[in-house]
Amino acid sequence: INGVTRFSLVVKVSEVSGTDSQGEITVVIPRDNRWLFFWQSGLTSVGGEPVDNSVWTYLGTDPNNHIFKTAAVVNGNSHRSFGLEAEFDPGATRGVSTTSQIVTGSGSDAVDRNNTDSEKLNYFGN
Repeated sequence: INGVTRFSLVVKVSEVSGTDSQGEITVVIPRDNRWLFFWQSGLTSVGGEPVDNSVWTYLGTDPNNHIFKTAAVVNGNSHRSFGLEAEFDPGATRGVSTTSQIVTGSGSDAVDRNNTDSEKLNYFGN
């Protein structure tokens, strides 16, 4: 990303064990004051990808993380997703960012080795 850039973000929470999830699922994304978004629970598509925003709740009160929760079941070998349209403004900074993580135990998850996803976003200001 070079300078102020609009982008789409889709987070897919997959159930890879073949068993339906049980209970609330929580996803956290670390806060970064260089990117902004406005949560839209009615979105059904982001960047051409289908999303399930209507079954997710955004909790924007945590000072360190963006928190997304759902009580919807993720069927085995399937996924639930949410999406955001956002804008990133690196200012005069440069670096690499961001990670999303499913909170351990979400949806009765028993394997925490696959609960983090790191996407490399290289950015630099003008």
